[in-house]
Amino acid sequence: MKSVGLPGGVSWTNQAGAVTWSFPDLSGHGLITRSGGTNSALLLWDPFGQPVDPVTFALGTASADDTGQVAGNTLWHQGALKPAESAGSTLVVEMGARLYVPAFGRFLQVDPIEGGVDNDYVWPPDPINQHDLSGKAVPLIALAAALVRLVVSLVSGTSTLVLARSIKSRPIPKTPPAQRTTRLTTTNGVTVPIPQPTWFRKDKSYMVYEIFNTRTNETWKYGITSAEPVGARPQAQISTCEAKSNGDRCDWISLQENVAGYYNARLWEDSYIAAYVGFHGVCPPGQVTSCK
Repeated sequence: MKSVGLPGGVSWTNQAGAVTWSFPDLSGHGLITRSGGTNSALLLWDPFGQPVDPVTFALGTASADDTGQVAGNTLWHQGALKPAESAGSTLVVEMGARLYVPAFGRFLQVDPIEGGVDNDYVWPPDPINQHDLSGKAVPLIALAAALVRLVVSLVSGTSTLVLARSIKSRPIPKTPPAQRTTRLTTTNGVTVPIPQPTWFRKDKSYMVYEIFNTRTNETWKYGITSAEPVGARPQAQISTCEAKSNGDRCDWISLQENVAGYYNARLWEDSYIAAYVGFHGVCPPGQVTSCK
Protein backbone atom coordinates (compact mmCIF):
# COMPACT_ATOMS: atom_id res chain seq x y z
CA MET A 1 0.00 0.00 0.00
CA LYS A 2 1.28 3.45 -0.89
CA SER A 3 -0.20 6.85 -0.08
CA VAL A 4 0.97 10.19 -1.40
CA GLY A 5 -0.13 13.68 -0.40
CA LEU A 6 -0.33 15.94 -3.45
CA PRO A 7 -0.40 19.74 -3.85
CA GLY A 8 -3.72 21.26 -2.86
CA GLY A 9 -4.36 18.59 -0.24
CA VAL A 10 -5.41 15.84 -2.66
CA SER A 11 -4.20 12.38 -1.65
CA TRP A 12 -3.58 9.31 -3.81
CA THR A 13 -3.59 5.77 -2.45
CA ASN A 14 -2.68 2.53 -4.19
CA GLN A 15 -3.71 -0.54 -2.21
CA ALA A 16 -2.98 -3.80 -4.00
CA GLY A 17 -3.63 -2.14 -7.36
CA ALA A 18 -6.85 -0.43 -6.27
CA VAL A 19 -6.33 3.33 -6.63
CA THR A 20 -8.33 5.79 -4.54
CA TRP A 21 -8.29 9.55 -5.00
CA SER A 22 -9.36 11.70 -2.03
CA PHE A 23 -10.37 15.31 -2.62
CA PRO A 24 -10.46 17.83 0.25
CA ASP A 25 -12.78 20.67 1.10
CA LEU A 26 -11.53 24.22 1.70
CA SER A 27 -10.42 23.24 5.21
CA GLY A 28 -8.21 20.41 3.94
CA HIS A 29 -10.50 17.61 5.17
CA GLY A 30 -11.76 14.82 2.93
CA LEU A 31 -14.89 15.83 1.01
CA ILE A 32 -15.23 12.97 -1.47
CA THR A 33 -13.25 9.94 -2.63
CA ARG A 34 -13.14 8.28 -6.02
CA SER A 35 -12.09 4.66 -6.60
CA GLY A 36 -12.25 3.41 -10.17
CA GLY A 37 -15.41 4.97 -11.53
CA THR A 38 -17.21 5.18 -8.20
CA ASN A 39 -17.58 8.27 -6.05
CA SER A 40 -18.22 8.11 -2.33
CA ALA A 41 -20.96 10.01 -0.55
CA LEU A 42 -19.98 13.45 0.71
CA LEU A 43 -17.77 13.22 3.79
CA LEU A 44 -18.72 15.28 6.83
CA TRP A 45 -16.75 16.07 9.99
CA ASP A 46 -17.28 17.68 13.34
CA PRO A 47 -14.75 20.43 14.20
CA PHE A 48 -12.49 18.08 16.20
CA GLY A 49 -12.17 15.38 13.56
CA GLN A 50 -15.03 12.95 14.16
CA PRO A 51 -16.47 11.62 10.90
CA VAL A 52 -20.24 12.06 10.55
CA ASP A 53 -22.23 9.12 9.17
CA PRO A 54 -23.45 10.40 5.76
CA VAL A 55 -26.75 8.49 6.08
CA THR A 56 -27.74 8.73 9.75
CA PHE A 57 -25.59 11.79 10.61
CA ALA A 58 -24.48 9.92 13.74
CA LEU A 59 -21.13 10.53 15.46
CA GLY A 60 -18.86 7.98 17.10
CA THR A 61 -20.32 4.85 15.54
CA ALA A 62 -18.23 2.19 13.82
CA SER A 63 -19.78 2.97 10.44
CA ALA A 64 -19.22 6.70 10.88
CA ASP A 65 -15.56 6.22 11.82
CA ASP A 66 -14.96 3.93 8.83
CA THR A 67 -16.29 6.52 6.35
CA GLY A 68 -13.47 8.88 7.29
CA GLN A 69 -10.59 6.53 6.41
CA VAL A 70 -8.81 5.29 3.32
CA ALA A 71 -6.29 2.47 3.65
CA GLY A 72 -5.75 3.14 7.34
CA ASN A 73 -5.31 6.92 7.09
CA THR A 74 -7.82 9.45 8.34
CA LEU A 75 -9.15 11.91 5.78
CA TRP A 76 -9.35 14.67 8.37
CA HIS A 77 -6.41 16.93 7.47
CA GLN A 78 -5.99 14.32 4.77
CA GLY A 79 -2.87 15.78 3.20
CA ALA A 80 -0.97 15.02 6.42
CA LEU A 81 -1.57 11.25 5.92
CA LYS A 82 -2.19 10.45 9.58
CA PRO A 83 -2.73 6.74 10.42
CA ALA A 84 -6.00 5.98 12.19
CA GLU A 85 -7.47 2.99 13.99
CA SER A 86 -11.03 2.43 15.14
CA ALA A 87 -11.81 -0.15 17.81
CA GLY A 88 -15.54 -0.54 18.27
CA SER A 89 -16.75 3.05 18.24
CA THR A 90 -13.51 4.74 19.35
CA LEU A 91 -11.41 6.35 16.64
CA VAL A 92 -7.75 6.96 17.51
CA VAL A 93 -5.43 8.95 15.22
CA GLU A 94 -1.63 8.77 15.32
CA MET A 95 -1.07 12.52 15.36
CA GLY A 96 2.68 12.87 15.21
CA ALA A 97 4.22 12.44 18.65
CA ARG A 98 0.95 11.45 20.36
CA LEU A 99 -2.32 9.57 19.92
CA TYR A 100 -5.42 11.71 19.44
CA VAL A 101 -9.07 10.79 20.13
CA PRO A 102 -11.43 12.99 18.08
CA ALA A 103 -14.45 11.99 20.19
CA PHE A 104 -12.84 13.69 23.20
CA GLY A 105 -10.88 16.38 21.40
CA ARG A 106 -7.97 15.20 23.53
CA PHE A 107 -4.59 13.50 23.21
CA LEU A 108 -3.82 10.42 25.27
CA GLN A 109 -0.33 11.55 26.26
CA VAL A 110 1.08 14.69 27.86
CA ASP A 111 2.22 17.39 25.45
CA PRO A 112 6.02 17.03 25.08
CA ILE A 113 6.30 20.81 24.67
CA GLU A 114 5.01 22.70 27.71
CA GLY A 115 2.82 25.57 26.56
CA GLY A 116 2.50 24.10 23.04
CA VAL A 117 -1.27 24.40 23.44
CA ASP A 118 -3.70 25.41 26.19
CA ASN A 119 -3.06 22.38 28.43
CA ASP A 120 -1.21 19.08 28.39
CA TYR A 121 -3.87 17.06 26.53
CA VAL A 122 -6.25 19.33 24.64
CA TRP A 123 -6.53 19.79 20.86
CA PRO A 124 -6.36 23.51 20.00
CA PRO A 125 -9.66 25.02 21.20
CA ASP A 126 -10.11 26.79 17.84
CA PRO A 127 -10.03 23.70 15.60
CA ILE A 128 -11.18 25.64 12.52
CA ASN A 129 -8.15 27.92 12.42
CA GLN A 130 -5.57 25.91 14.37
CA HIS A 131 -4.24 22.37 14.46
CA ASP A 132 -1.57 20.28 16.20
CA LEU A 133 -0.62 17.74 13.53
CA SER A 134 2.81 17.21 15.10
CA GLY A 135 1.31 16.33 18.49
CA LYS A 136 3.70 18.86 20.00
CA ALA A 137 2.47 22.41 19.49
CA VAL A 138 0.20 24.70 17.49
CA PRO A 139 2.47 25.94 14.66
CA LEU A 140 2.24 29.64 15.57
CA ILE A 141 2.94 28.90 19.23
CA ALA A 142 5.84 26.67 18.27
CA LEU A 143 7.27 29.50 16.16
CA ALA A 144 6.85 31.98 18.99
CA ALA A 145 8.52 29.56 21.39
CA ALA A 146 11.43 29.14 18.97
CA LEU A 147 11.86 32.90 18.64
CA VAL A 148 12.20 33.25 22.41
CA ARG A 149 14.15 30.02 22.89
CA LEU A 150 17.31 31.91 23.74
CA VAL A 151 16.88 34.78 26.20
CA VAL A 152 19.84 36.75 27.37
CA SER A 153 20.05 37.06 31.16
CA LEU A 154 22.81 38.95 32.96
CA VAL A 155 24.64 36.68 35.37
CA SER A 156 27.64 38.02 37.25
CA GLY A 157 27.94 40.87 34.79
CA THR A 158 28.24 38.57 31.78
CA SER A 159 25.63 37.41 29.29
CA THR A 160 24.44 33.86 29.87
CA LEU A 161 22.00 32.05 27.58
CA VAL A 162 18.85 30.93 29.39
CA LEU A 163 16.36 28.54 27.81
CA ALA A 164 12.83 29.98 27.67
CA ARG A 165 10.24 27.27 27.12
CA SER A 166 7.16 29.05 25.87
CA ILE A 167 5.34 32.36 25.83
CA LYS A 168 2.06 30.78 26.91
CA SER A 169 3.61 28.83 29.78
CA ARG A 170 4.72 32.06 31.46
CA PRO A 171 1.62 34.05 32.51
CA ILE A 172 2.40 37.43 34.02
CA PRO A 173 -0.50 38.57 36.25
CA LYS A 174 -0.68 42.26 37.10
CA THR A 175 -1.08 41.95 40.86
CA PRO A 176 0.29 39.52 43.46
CA PRO A 177 -1.91 36.52 44.29
CA ALA A 178 -3.93 36.67 47.48
CA GLN A 179 -2.78 34.67 50.49
CA ARG A 180 -4.34 31.23 50.74
CA THR A 181 -6.61 30.86 53.76
CA THR A 182 -6.27 27.08 54.09
CA ARG A 183 -3.27 24.78 54.09
CA LEU A 184 -2.98 22.78 50.85
CA THR A 185 -2.78 19.05 51.63
CA THR A 186 -3.17 16.29 49.04
CA THR A 187 -4.62 12.83 49.59
CA ASN A 188 -1.11 11.36 49.61
CA GLY A 189 0.04 13.70 52.37
CA VAL A 190 1.83 16.43 50.39
CA THR A 191 1.53 19.77 52.20
CA VAL A 192 2.18 23.32 51.00
CA PRO A 193 2.42 25.65 54.04
CA ILE A 194 0.75 29.06 53.92
CA PRO A 195 3.20 31.99 53.65
CA GLN A 196 2.84 34.09 56.80
CA PRO A 197 2.67 37.93 56.64
CA THR A 198 5.95 39.56 57.62
CA TRP A 199 7.72 42.90 57.40
CA PHE A 200 11.01 41.09 56.74
CA ARG A 201 12.89 42.85 53.94
CA LYS A 202 9.76 44.70 52.87
CA ASP A 203 11.82 47.28 50.96
CA LYS A 204 13.91 44.77 49.01
CA SER A 205 13.22 43.93 45.36
CA TYR A 206 12.85 40.20 44.60
CA MET A 207 12.83 37.93 41.58
CA VAL A 208 10.74 34.72 41.45
CA TYR A 209 12.40 32.03 39.34
CA GLU A 210 12.03 28.43 38.20
CA ILE A 211 14.74 25.82 37.69
CA PHE A 212 13.91 23.13 35.15
CA ASN A 213 15.29 20.13 33.25
CA THR A 214 16.16 21.30 29.73
CA ARG A 215 15.54 17.90 28.14
CA THR A 216 12.12 17.16 29.62
CA ASN A 217 11.13 20.77 30.40
CA GLU A 218 9.94 19.52 33.80
CA THR A 219 10.03 21.91 36.73
CA TRP A 220 12.66 21.05 39.36
CA LYS A 221 11.94 23.85 41.85
CA TYR A 222 10.69 27.41 42.32
CA GLY A 223 12.54 30.02 44.31
CA ILE A 224 12.94 33.71 45.18
CA THR A 225 16.02 35.87 45.44
CA SER A 226 17.02 39.43 46.25
CA ALA A 227 20.73 38.75 45.80
CA GLU A 228 22.89 40.77 43.45
CA PRO A 229 23.62 40.05 40.69
CA VAL A 230 20.06 38.89 40.16
CA GLY A 231 20.86 35.51 38.61
CA ALA A 232 23.49 34.42 41.12
CA ARG A 233 21.22 32.34 43.37
CA PRO A 234 19.37 30.27 40.71
CA GLN A 235 22.63 29.81 38.79
CA ALA A 236 24.24 28.41 41.94
CA GLN A 237 21.45 25.81 42.24
CA ILE A 238 21.81 24.47 38.66
CA SER A 239 24.51 21.95 39.62
CA THR A 240 22.27 20.41 42.31
CA CYS A 241 19.45 20.02 39.81
CA GLU A 242 21.78 18.39 37.29
CA ALA A 243 23.17 16.02 39.93
CA LYS A 244 19.60 14.84 40.62
CA SER A 245 18.55 14.62 36.96
CA ASN A 246 20.41 11.53 35.68
CA GLY A 247 22.89 13.52 33.63
CA ASP A 248 20.37 15.92 32.08
CA ARG A 249 21.16 19.61 31.93
CA CYS A 250 19.19 22.15 33.97
CA ASP A 251 18.62 25.86 33.52
CA TRP A 252 16.56 28.66 35.09
CA ILE A 253 14.11 31.31 33.99
CA SER A 254 12.70 34.40 35.65
CA LEU A 255 8.95 34.22 36.34
CA GLN A 256 8.42 37.55 38.11
CA GLU A 257 10.80 40.47 38.55
CA ASN A 258 10.92 43.58 40.75
CA VAL A 259 8.54 42.10 43.31
CA ALA A 260 8.33 44.44 46.31
CA GLY A 261 9.24 42.71 49.56
CA TYR A 262 9.91 39.20 50.82
CA TYR A 263 6.27 38.45 51.67
CA ASN A 264 4.94 39.37 48.22
CA ALA A 265 7.70 37.29 46.62
CA ARG A 266 6.70 34.33 48.79
CA LEU A 267 3.08 34.75 47.69
CA TRP A 268 4.19 34.53 44.07
CA GLU A 269 6.36 31.49 44.75
CA ASP A 270 3.54 29.85 46.69
CA SER A 271 1.09 30.34 43.82
CA TYR A 272 3.41 28.47 41.42
CA ILE A 273 4.09 25.67 43.91
CA ALA A 274 0.40 25.25 44.76
CA ALA A 275 -0.51 25.10 41.04
CA TYR A 276 2.19 22.45 40.49
CA VAL A 277 1.02 20.34 43.43
CA GLY A 278 -2.63 20.75 42.43
CA PHE A 279 -1.84 19.35 38.97
CA HIS A 280 0.82 16.71 39.74
CA GLY A 281 -0.14 15.72 43.29
CA VAL A 282 3.50 15.90 44.41
CA CYS A 283 6.03 18.61 45.24
CA PRO A 284 8.51 19.84 42.63
CA PRO A 285 11.49 17.50 43.09
CA GLY A 286 13.85 20.19 44.33
CA GLN A 287 11.40 21.94 46.64
CA VAL A 288 12.34 21.45 50.31
CA THR A 289 10.98 23.86 52.92
CA SER A 290 8.06 25.37 50.98
CA CYS A 291 6.53 22.00 50.01
CA LYS A 292 6.68 18.79 52.06
